[in-house]
Amino acid sequence: MDHYKHITIDERETIFLMRNHGNSLREIASHIKKSYSTISRELSRNSTGKSYSPSKAQEKYKQRKGNCGRVSLLSNPQVFEVVREHFCEDLWSPEEISNRLAVEKYPVQISTTTIYRGIFNGLFDNLFKSGSSSAVRHLRHHGKSRHNKAYQEKRGKIPIPNKIHDRSREADNRVEIGHWEGDTVLGKSGKACVVTLVDRNLVTCLLVKLLKELQKQSRIL
Repeated sequence: MDHYKHITIDERETIFLMRNHGNSLREIASHIKKSYSTISRELSRNSTGKSYSPSKAQEKYKQRKGNCGRVSLLSNPQVFEVVREHFCEDLWSPEEISNRLAVEKYPVQISTTTIYRGIFNGLFDNLFKSGSSSAVRHLRHHGKSRHNKAYQEKRGKIPIPNKIHDRSREADNRVEIGHWEGDTVLGKSGKACVVTLVDRNLVTCLLVKLLKELQKQSRIL
């Protein structure tokens, strides 16, 4: 039996019909493959007196689902006032506010992400003595960048002109000498750097330790 999935509107209609036909809760539970406690809870939560309506039960479920989101700590007036005072009057950063509350063992701990979210959602707009309407403009930096799922990070990536699938058939089949593959290996501390060169035909490996002035360039590549 599936005890965890929510009851659908079709299953609610089945409960309504079987209940009116005099079936027991255990018979209904077995028929729609739910637990007895799930059926009992459905009827007790969504019935009006002794009457059970599938459509009204579905509406109640949607209302509860819409109200079940996590409540922001900034909805607490005391927490909001503490954050507002430090951010709008003392001009502290969200990191400073969160860390100070943790050090002072404030009864409610709030993360920098929650504070940034409140700022970006406009909770602190028009609360500065300077008269600035946007709280975001008072941030020293704007927190973690927010992107949609399709976003691809392009910063720090160098285009590679010669890709593996573009190499010649001779190089791919290892039938000619002189096709080399190169890579760089950085030491654990990042102070030493070695270039590796491998001939695909001979499987010969050359190792070259770079001079210090060339190591910065190798990190970029």
